[in-house]
Amino acid sequence: MRVIDLSKYNTVTDWSAVAQNVSGVIIRCGYRGYVVGVISEDNKFRMYAEQCKAAGVPFGVYFMSQAITEDEAREEADYAVSMATAYGATLPIFIDSEDGDGTAREVRADGLSQDQRTAVVRTFCKQVRSHGLQAGVYASESWFKTRLHYEMIKGNLIWAAKYGVNDGTAHDQPALEKVDMWQYSSRGTVPGVAGSVDVNECYFELPSVAPVQQPEVLPATNTSVDAFYRVAVKDKATGKVSWLPEVKNLEDYAGLNEKKIIVGIMAKASQGQIRVQAHVRGKGWYSVVTGYDVNDRKNGFAGDLVNEIDAVMMYYVTPDALHRAIGGYKKAKYSVSVDKNSNFYSWQYDNETGISPDGKKQDGYAGTYGKPIDGVYLCFV
Repeated sequence: MRVIDLSKYNTVTDWSAVAQNVSGVIIRCGYRGYVVGVISEDNKFRMYAEQCKAAGVPFGVYFMSQAITEDEAREEADYAVSMATAYGATLPIFIDSEDGDGTAREVRADGLSQDQRTAVVRTFCKQVRSHGLQAGVYASESWFKTRLHYEMIKGNLIWAAKYGVNDGTAHDQPALEKVDMWQYSSRGTVPGVAGSVDVNECYFELPSVAPVQQPEVLPATNTSVDAFYRVAVKDKATGKVSWLPEVKNLEDYAGLNEKKIIVGIMAKASQGQIRVQAHVRGKGWYSVVTGYDVNDRKNGFAGDLVNEIDAVMMYYVTPDALHRAIGGYKKAKYSVSVDKNSNFYSWQYDNETGISPDGKKQDGYAGTYGKPIDGVYLCFV
């Protein structure tokens, strides 16, 4: 069975043609940055996922890892699971631990030993399975043999790349004990895909998926989305922590600018889901949370109520019905102020990088490492 894998670097022109020529698609849902290590969404993921569902093409996801600890591996797995489940993936979730920037420069995970990288991959797969989903590992044949301990991970699905002359057709299979999917060329041609595309031969069973019947569009009166959010603040002098009252949209900001630092953040949407991730000073990025509960320390809020939060990432997941009603996706629009600076930073949209709609540079998150946050604004646009 032929499967293709897609990312923002591909262009699909005709999904009907794709559906007639492939049995499934694996979409890159996200990646971790090569230097700072912030998790970002592949900016074509949502579109491809929706189009796969509409065309009746089963799809799974892969995540381009730069995790250097097992905690980061769990964070990546949870992110991939949340993206896969939010958009209806029915195929497995894979981790790609290769040197994805394709250059000789040193990036954050290049220094991992074979033992460390194997531990990261095993942890990712274990975390995916803890959600009741199927996990797999992508790598080249040589990467499996020299950068990972294949024997320790072969219990997961193995997606191995081996191109040979790389002319778009299959040649010599990977010399591994077990291969569940073989990426045999990066120069494949598939009707409906512009240019070259990665092509794979899949050996595990793929479910059949019927094209989605479009539901009734939401009335226009239900297309607004309100943001509700709270922060926990810590008194600089006494160390006492308290949760401040809830704020709605931009009616006020959450925090006590210049008076107390923020050690916890929670947010929710009137419809859809918002994901919140805190960067804690001196400790790095914590796991993404989706809950809204001061008593749930695992998923109820971002932060640990002890250490200062110096950056935050917020990401809005638009529900299907709303997406169809507005013909697009809404985003989290947020800003923070930091200690010893009463001004708020420029707006950040979801976890985007590059130039914002306001013409300002975006980093994928709001804040500055090393400078505690003391105020937050949030809305959806």
